Amino acid sequence: MALIHAVAVRFQLVPDVVDLSFVLVCSALGGLVATLVAASLRFDTDRLARLVVLGNLLGALTGTVLLLLGALGVIS
Repeated sequence: MALIHAVAVRFQLVPDVVDLSFVLVCSALGGLVATLVAASLRFDTDRLARLVVLGNLLGALTGTVLLLLGALGVIS
């Protein structure tokens, strides 16, 4: 049993706490940018709502990619 604990401590690859709030912030910023663009182009409310959801999705994907790239930089 001691060998398992020694291996687990010795080969720890990720930190104890992983902060994922960066993804949520990027999602909110993507939605905000999409809202500003759609509102400045004077889209109707249904189309504006769809663009806000698309902006949230693209922002979350961007945040996830940036988070994974940062994690790869820390691990390697």
